Amino acid sequence: MKKPVNKKLFFVCPVCQMEQFIRKQFGDVYFVTAQAAIFDFEDAEFTNEIRSFIKNRSITDVYAACDINCNFLNESMHPSALHRLRWEEVIENLRTSYDSVYTLAEKLVRRQTRLLKRNLGLSGRPGETKVHGLVTSKSNGIITVIYTGSQAELFAINRN
Repeated sequence: MKKPVNKKLFFVCPVCQMEQFIRKQFGDVYFVTAQAAIFDFEDAEFTNEIRSFIKNRSITDVYAACDINCNFLNESMHPSALHRLRWEEVIENLRTSYDSVYTLAEKLVRRQTRLLKRNLGLSGRPGETKVHGLVTSKSNGIITVIYTGSQAELFAINRN
């Protein structure tokens, strides 16, 4: 396997098949996948493996990404179709009756970035691994940055 030149790691849903879309935008990068891009950062073994991977590969940027066309996300908009799987429960706890698929994707990415920072100890300070959150629409070729590093950086991005 060819090692990616970019030191970026993306957390995505495998069903969304976002890898080519992300590579087109960010170059050759690493991926970790889970249903609906919901990862169990409370699992010590998983967290230790990810932490080790980040350190051993000198990862500079970690991205939590969610596509608005994700089947899991869209299915969760219809609670009667749910099967009580872990990812469904996480989404159901985030979802309100006012949410659209986009706002739900945004909430999910914000949750994942918080967990990445807290459970992996990623502070985003200068010289350390930065955490980013993306909501995408692969079908429309759109990537929206909803979180990058700190709220101050997010504010600066939105102001321009």
